[in-house]
Amino acid sequence: MNFLHEYTEAYLLTLRYINDVVSEPAVDFDISFEQYLILTKIQENPKLTMSDFVERRRLSRAAISLMLTDLEKKTLMIRKACRADKRRKYLKITAEGARIQQIIEARVNERFTDWMNEFGEEKALLILDLIREFEQKFVSKTRERILENDAD
Repeated sequence: MNFLHEYTEAYLLTLRYINDVVSEPAVDFDISFEQYLILTKIQENPKLTMSDFVERRRLSRAAISLMLTDLEKKTLMIRKACRADKRRKYLKITAEGARIQQIIEARVNERFTDWMNEFGEEKALLILDLIREFEQKFVSKTRERILENDAD
């Protein structure tokens, strides 16, 4: 079996499902893992705006806007105008959003603990290093190209 074939098999059987595995703790609430992370950041920072997410998450403004709108429709967060500048909107988590965020966080922590127990810290760090290296060398270039196209 050659390397390309083995890589293709690994992708088909594992890599394309990683997002599903990571997102599973949020599935019961019909939100993505990225939306869970958004709720977490909103809860941690009362002065957060949509622009902050665009800068930090390396996602397009349109992608962030869609996720925020979906969270608003589900009454998990609201946008509140800044007193000094009404054009500036702060993102605020609702009581229901905070409740769901805490449940998902507990599930994520449990899952992460299971992974650490299964792999051990040394192997987990090796996996993380490989993912970061792959991101630097390949994923970041593709992401930048996509974001540039979204901006046009």
